[in-house]
Amino acid sequence: MLGNKGKCHNPHPTAKAFFDAFDEKPLLPTRVVASSFVSRQIQSLGWRSRYSQAQEYPVSVRNNSFTVQQIQRGEIEGTYGTGATVWPASIVLVKYLELHPEKLQDRTVIDLGAGTGVTSLAAAILGAKRVVCTDGVDTVVKLARSNVSKACIQLEENDCKGKFDSIE
Repeated sequence: MLGNKGKCHNPHPTAKAFFDAFDEKPLLPTRVVASSFVSRQIQSLGWRSRYSQAQEYPVSVRNNSFTVQQIQRGEIEGTYGTGATVWPASIVLVKYLELHPEKLQDRTVIDLGAGTGVTSLAAAILGAKRVVCTDGVDTVVKLARSNVSKACIQLEENDCKGKFDSIE
């Protein structure tokens, strides 16, 4: 609910601390506490846009590192739609699945709208027995296929071998 000056009456604690750092009168007891809290929160969110414009997006899943290629401007040029870049939500999903790998263990995973293939690769690394990586745009499917092949080489195929029966 918004009140005076467009401020929320009960903001989320992280949002509150973030905005307090920029306000003249912080709502937290001291500026030092706000700065320390905000610094920790910003550091934990720093990965979200660090590589958003990079051609190669580095990904780490359970200490397994690989990169996926991104194609910038594919959405604007109409060649790749929205699937040619790594979306922050896909990284959030990867981090969630890292905390809950039992949701994937020995299961078949179908990644609809897989885009760059990041979540498909994470599913394979985290124990899915089979992964179907799919997207509705042919150029994005080719990108995902290339990213999966490259990542499996980077991962020495230990986590990918035999899991990607289909990239459509």
